[in-house]
Amino acid sequence: MYQPNSNPFEIAKGKGTIKHTLVGINVATTFTGFCSVHDNELFRPIDEGSLAPTGEHSFLLHYRALCRELYVKRPTVETNQLLRDIDRGMAPAMQHMVQGFVTARGLAIKDSIKEIESDKVLCDKGILARDYTGVHGCTLTFQRVPTLACSGLTQPAYDFSGKILQRIDDMSKPLFNLSFTLLPNASGAIAVFAWLRDADIVCRPFVSSLLAVSNDRKSDALVQLVFDSFENHAAQPDWWDSLSAETKADLEERMLNWTDIRPINDRALVLGSCRFADWGFETASWI
Repeated sequence: MYQPNSNPFEIAKGKGTIKHTLVGINVATTFTGFCSVHDNELFRPIDEGSLAPTGEHSFLLHYRALCRELYVKRPTVETNQLLRDIDRGMAPAMQHMVQGFVTARGLAIKDSIKEIESDKVLCDKGILARDYTGVHGCTLTFQRVPTLACSGLTQPAYDFSGKILQRIDDMSKPLFNLSFTLLPNASGAIAVFAWLRDADIVCRPFVSSLLAVSNDRKSDALVQLVFDSFENHAAQPDWWDSLSAETKADLEERMLNWTDIRPINDRALVLGSCRFADWGFETASWI
């Protein structure tokens, strides 16, 4: 499988570019945040059998994405500090800019961790009570196996029409989290959006803007979303290798939208003429 190399030092070494590299399927699909016993017990409903558009499945997919994001983000508090050394030898003005960037990035990471931890507490209570009603969502099904797999958490700042949903640069307000999972299932593919009830104000309009996209372009929209918002994705080698150099460049350019390298582009998810995939959209259902 192809996965993006999101190491910040590799991105800096590549002068701000992110490239896909081949990894083994076990590397691409393994999350080691839980011990095997608890992982097997907790996620058995979504790991055994076929994924379905149910409240329980959506809740567990959201919880897994939430826990992975927390597991990955906590160490970045320390690794962010290592970036302070990259300004060695630079002019004083550039050093000042670098140090300011690292400080602001550190504060944003800590705020994000607090918000995710708060969401996790609510989900923990739901799991203990076997009450899955605290998570809302929407499930899309497709006829064919997807050329991408993805599981992640994001804070949607804009939707598929270019409308601003929340300001991620405004640290005075908490950001609403949305999880997204794209996986094959028994009938072809399933895409699951999920969020906590309080996030309806942002996440429901976001998904509604996707549903407004014509059915023959929904797969294209999801490909754009994956590359725009999630580093935790894997691409089928046959599909990725078949893309033109221009299409690959377009997708890899989109990946910079989830880094701190460039300013927010609220038109990033608006569909253009480029076609990426067609998995055969079937149904959409709200949870």
